[in-house]
Amino acid sequence: MSSNVSGPQVPATPQSTASATGTEAETVTASSSERLRDTAQLVVSERLRTYALARGLARGEGAIGTARDLKALLAAQGYYMEGAGFTLLEAEQGVYPALAYVPNMNGGSENDQLVIQGYVFRLREDLVARGGAAFGLSYDGRVRLGWAQGHYLEARAELGVLYAPEPDLTRTVGQISLCARNQLVNWNFLDLCYSHIEVRRDLADQAQDDVELAFSHLFEVGRNRHEVGFALGHSTYGDLDQTHATISLDSVGGRVATRLSLDLAEPLIYGATGTDLALRAEVRWLAAGHVVGLGLQASQSARSTFFGERRQDQGLGVTALYQIKDNLVLSVGVSQVKSSVDFFDQHAIQFNISTKLR
Repeated sequence: MSSNVSGPQVPATPQSTASATGTEAETVTASSSERLRDTAQLVVSERLRTYALARGLARGEGAIGTARDLKALLAAQGYYMEGAGFTLLEAEQGVYPALAYVPNMNGGSENDQLVIQGYVFRLREDLVARGGAAFGLSYDGRVRLGWAQGHYLEARAELGVLYAPEPDLTRTVGQISLCARNQLVNWNFLDLCYSHIEVRRDLADQAQDDVELAFSHLFEVGRNRHEVGFALGHSTYGDLDQTHATISLDSVGGRVATRLSLDLAEPLIYGATGTDLALRAEVRWLAAGHVVGLGLQASQSARSTFFGERRQDQGLGVTALYQIKDNLVLSVGVSQVKSSVDFFDQHAIQFNISTKLR
């Protein structure tokens, strides 16, 4: 185990690492170098991707192409800054087409009837969820400003508009975020982020504000690299607020990348007892040069009452993704929520073809 390995400054510059191990780099087989770079592209976490390349180079697994990839990642995180003051590290933006099937475009109820103590209440048709195939555009922009080695501010804005012709409905989702990302010492990091999200639909508009403090540590066991994270956050939804915590573990090795996370949150429903729980797992691998992934999510709500009936929801979802080309991704998901109050049962199938910044 090498959890005490020096931080991102070592190797301080990938080119120095390549020259210091020049003879070894020349003898590294093309297959080992390609394997390291292919495995790195499976990783969602930018820091884990950086760590995987750095440790691979240190072990003599990479070549000049790997060193260039590492240098680009380090530069984007502020490790090649010169002088004092703010420095523009990265500025990217783009407008992309989107195609999706959205089961609930209008924000309506998933079920059209409610049974309370034997009495049946039916919802008006215009209050029931309606969905369909949709197309639209999405905007994604990101700016990074470095202010010290391994310290930078990141601002991001996203806006997506989808239109479904069959129900003649439009959904708009917008998000802005600002993060202060900081290296503490070696491979330990501390981030503070704020985000604001708004969803506009025909029947229900939603707004959410989040503040989160997150710590992460990167380490190596054998030839597998890992990033463990701990986050504490607070979310506000109109007049409601919620405190939540997340424990996560991202890993990469053997041409496979995995993600595990456990979310615990205080319930939003007044008078509920217990904790909202969500467990997520994902695995990604390469198939014929394309990234393929499978994900699983299980959740359980806190216990509450609804018109005198005990309510607790349990959810299960499965997702799959396929990288068509570069950052063009196809995703498909199936989810189900089973509630002790039938009115809150949900069943959904959706797919999405989208393009995002790397």
